[in-house]
Amino acid sequence: MPDFFTGFCESGQPSDTLLNEQLFGICDDATRRTEPAYVSTSVAAAATWIARVENRAGYEVLFKAVDQCILILKGSGQLQSRCDGMLLYNSTIIFVELKEQRDPGKKWAFEGSEQVKQTIKDFKAAHDTTGKILRAYVANRIQPNAQQAHFSVLNNFFKAT
Repeated sequence: MPDFFTGFCESGQPSDTLLNEQLFGICDDATRRTEPAYVSTSVAAAATWIARVENRAGYEVLFKAVDQCILILKGSGQLQSRCDGMLLYNSTIIFVELKEQRDPGKKWAFEGSEQVKQTIKDFKAAHDTTGKILRAYVANRIQPNAQQAHFSVLNNFFKAT
């Protein structure tokens, strides 16, 4: 079973960032596909943010990189698809998938929702979620406002998560 709560990636680099800023972004550099997602508190770098997080209450939030960090294998031994990261505060865990795709169809929304659902399934198999609030988000910087064509995929994702 994978340990989502380890503070390190398989490579040995830290996977966690603790912050309490009221505004920050979650980034995933497309030019460095082998690097994990990360958070940015620089408003000047907001153009690199794929997801924008407003933490008006100033909660202490822990961002944990998952993709490129936590090794999750399928039964066949192949690498499992994972979401990019998790945000944890109080008893809430938010699973986040980041996309940067222009797609008039539903492909990015479907793929992102499947990655998050699979990660939640793997998380539940590895850790007790009693008393936890689990949420999930798929963010696409290029298409931040989902079109009507995405409604059925997003509605099914909402019901499943």
